[in-house]
Amino acid sequence: MSGSKIVCPRCGYDDIALVKKEMISGGGVNRHFRCPRCSHTWTKKT
Repeated sequence: MSGSKIVCPRCGYDDIALVKKEMISGGGVNRHFRCPRCSHTWTKKT
């Protein structure tokens, strides 16, 4: 797992599931996260 803790932007829960990673043009990665507590989903570009 990564060193930085991912927290849910909606409820602040910190045991987040990484749903999928997808490569994007330009060498980045879109990481899709889902919170098991409030079912909020979001993406992060890395």
